[in-house]
Formats: sequence, C-alpha cells, structure tokens
Amino acid sequence: MGEAKNSVWENAEFDPEDGRVQYAHVIPDVTATLVTARLTRNGERMNLAMTYDRTGLSADLNAHVEETGAKDAKSGPYWEKEINEYLQACGK
Repeated sequence: MGEAKNSVWENAEFDPEDGRVQYAHVIPDVTATLVTARLTRNGERMNLAMTYDRTGLSADLNAHVEETGAKDAKSGPYWEKEINEYLQACGK
C-alpha cells in the first residue's frame, strides 16, 4: 500500500512499573492502530503480550485489516527471536 512513509507513531502510554507501553499508529486514510505491549514476570522469565487494535478508516479496507491481523497473529516467534537476540547482545 506504500503508506509507510506517511504513517505517524505516537507513544500513548509508558508505564515501566506496570510493564505497559502503548503506541498509536495512524496511516492516513488507511488504518488507525493501538499497539499495546505488556510485560509480566513469570518466575525468572518475563512474558510479553502484544495486542493490536486496528481499524480500517473506510469499509473497503476491512480485508486489509483482516490480512494484517492474520500476519500479526503469526509473528510471535519472529519477535521472540529478535528480542532475545537483542537482549543477549546487550548482556541482559
């Protein structure tokens, strides 16, 4: 859709004590998305839950929203690998 160059990201919430970060992401005339990352402790480990609340800004974009949601649902292993590699490189 070529929309990335026009997108806007805004940090909507940053609460490190509660382990919560939220971003609003808007692609003009395409979608509005609220991305929420929530960290919780599980013994020695940390769990990360990601939520994407995405809305098409016109009815003809519903299929695009559904397709993007399906991709998001499968992206957990990718992000787990990326985050773990980053933390290892930082010595954390």
